[in-house]
Amino acid sequence: EDEIHFTLKCPQYKHERDIFLQEIYNEYKNTRSLNKQELFIWLMSNENSTVCAKLIKYITNILKIRESTQNL
Repeated sequence: EDEIHFTLKCPQYKHERDIFLQEIYNEYKNTRSLNKQELFIWLMSNENSTVCAKLIKYITNILKIRESTQNL
């Protein structure tokens, strides 16, 4: 598992990812045309406070899911 898989591909986080990406796509229309690697770079290098806040919330949520499922 790498960072791109964890944030943008892993089926375990599909629901949370769909919500997160819908918000990003609605606000930043140009991101719809990016492939997964380009989108990952765009997200991780973005300095916009709104994008950063949404990304932090999303990663926090999926980390909680990951932790809860690994303890089973």
